[in-house]
Amino acid sequence: MPQVLNVTMPVQIPDDYKLIEKSEYDDLKANEVQGKLWTKDDLRNLLGGRSFDWIKERVLYNPRLSKDYEEMKRNKFIIEAKGKGGRWLFKASEMKNFIDRNWNLINWEA
Repeated sequence: MPQVLNVTMPVQIPDDYKLIEKSEYDDLKANEVQGKLWTKDDLRNLLGGRSFDWIKERVLYNPRLSKDYEEMKRNKFIIEAKGKGGRWLFKASEMKNFIDRNWNLINWEA
């Protein structure tokens, strides 16, 4: 069994930093996308800079995810571009949850 030495010493935290509990930090990270709208470029950034064609093929139009995708479109969480040059829009919190829920169904290596 390893030995443990408990030492108490002051640590100065700069004024522009705040020390918070991990659970509070996790809550803040989880809520950072609440109420935000993403464009296709925001989604590309979330997915590591993958091309939007890759995202459409592997995520949005993935046959294994089609039921969830169609439901998100019905609920207006995804708004597809209408015609060439149109804008794609995504409700950020819902899209992030969609990616997290279906992570293992996306072919990341292709």
